[in-house]
Amino acid sequence: VVPDRTEITVIRDRFLSSAEGKLRLLESLGLRPEDSVVLEVGCGEGYMTTALGALGVGHAVGLDSRSKTYESVCERPLVLESISSANGGGRNTALLIWGDAMSLPFSDRSVDLVHSAAVLEHIRELEPALSEMYRVLKPGGFAYHHVGPWFGPGGGHSMCNLDFPWGHARLSSEEFRDYVSEYRPLELNKAMDFYDNYFQVPRLTIAEVQALVLKHGFEIKSWDEKSSKFRAHYEFLDMQILDECRRHFPNVTVRDL
Repeated sequence: VVPDRTEITVIRDRFLSSAEGKLRLLESLGLRPEDSVVLEVGCGEGYMTTALGALGVGHAVGLDSRSKTYESVCERPLVLESISSANGGGRNTALLIWGDAMSLPFSDRSVDLVHSAAVLEHIRELEPALSEMYRVLKPGGFAYHHVGPWFGPGGGHSMCNLDFPWGHARLSSEEFRDYVSEYRPLELNKAMDFYDNYFQVPRLTIAEVQALVLKHGFEIKSWDEKSSKFRAHYEFLDMQILDECRRHFPNVTVRDL
């Protein structure tokens, strides 16, 4: 389905607005956007990376696993595009590359900011990815990540969210397959592919993620846990649900749910 001009404008404006927030973040951290190398892990179609380049980031780089999106653009595993700076005639670089977050194709101490949106929970092995992010950051560099944890009410991310609260976390993988097979059979193959291949293995609690962040050398400057988006779910949260989650994930706490 080809989007019309109005839809394209809405998408563009949404990413530009978000990119402006990232620029304000850079400035608040004492970095000059025009002199910074900014790496987005899990850039998808590259909208955010391109927006950052357009708004003045000197070197905006987006990395994602090989996808049909990129294959349709080029035969080589690299897309390099110079784009005009929105703030006056400069030439900034927006670079989209194929790569693995667990083995970043960058030299040590070469990046000012590593960032992502709803990506860390999908990296199969978070520990080597965090180690790589620390390796490529310059001394005094920053990592900024927005995460949708698996154990949250919406942690199944569409295909693995079921028709009852915290269903994705209350069922084992076998029970999950049985449920989807019975009630959503047309989604079975897609949902199981999502369940088996698109999330951390094993699923990590918030405390386990924090511990890994510190283990790999980072200092936590800010950690904000927002739950208002799923406020309507919390009247259903009781000890039975917590116990059902702990059958499969013993370390889960109310904090995670």
